[in-house]
Amino acid sequence: MDNNIVIFDLGGVLYDIDKRKFERTFKESLEVNVSYEQLLTDSLFYKYETGKISTREFLQELKRKYFPSKSYQQIKNIWNSILVGNNKESENVVKSLKDKGFTLTLLSNTNELHYSELYKTAATFLDKFDKIFLSYEIGLTKPSSEIYRYVLDKLYTSADKVVFIDDSEENVLSARKLGIKAYLHSGSLWDILKFI
Repeated sequence: MDNNIVIFDLGGVLYDIDKRKFERTFKESLEVNVSYEQLLTDSLFYKYETGKISTREFLQELKRKYFPSKSYQQIKNIWNSILVGNNKESENVVKSLKDKGFTLTLLSNTNELHYSELYKTAATFLDKFDKIFLSYEIGLTKPSSEIYRYVLDKLYTSADKVVFIDDSEENVLSARKLGIKAYLHSGSLWDILKFI
């Protein structure tokens, strides 16, 4: 086994998400005149995803800026509308790799609300991972090279011993620049595993 560590992205690779549904829900729920494209440039989202602000602060700011008449529970529901559920194929792939002795690692740009919500249904699955790196806990996000260096350091390994699977081309290209064998997930995980 040349590559004995496999690093997976979470949303869009192992756990199903629906970005279109989230965008639609967010737009339909907005109570201020702002475009969705403008929303994406709000530093609030980056601050939350890197753990610079708490969930409470994040919800308060969402309410103040975009949803003044919504309850905090309604805002949580809007925010979590991106989450779809467990992916059966990924469960089988993870089990297969675990049975073969691979070290399984998760590296995700995520936030406390999303992770705590998906953990409710995916706990047994997520507990199969040897290491989990979440952007809001480590203060770094993909595609920065710093996050990959951080993970390699914490895993006590080098780039050539790792396989990384993500659904973002930008993240894959960034990892490749460091010598990581990175693959873009766009179909079946079983297809990518042929290269491991």
